[in-house]
Amino acid sequence: MSLAYANGFTLWHYRSSDSANDVLTCGHFDEAADMLRVGDLVFANLEFEGVTQSGMLTVSKNQDGQVTVAQPEFSL
Repeated sequence: MSLAYANGFTLWHYRSSDSANDVLTCGHFDEAADMLRVGDLVFANLEFEGVTQSGMLTVSKNQDGQVTVAQPEFSL
């Protein structure tokens, strides 16, 4: 579900019972490749084996129907 969009990116919300490792695996979001663009942000709420995790992901690659997401890293 899209939460907001402006200036060339979209903020998405994603809820799943998949583990964080599964969600970060290349190809997890391939079914949504036609909607996701590089630079889009995904706020993920994951509940895996009774443990809830939340975090921000960024779409780092979307090519030929294959989507890769990553956790943003900043260097200051």
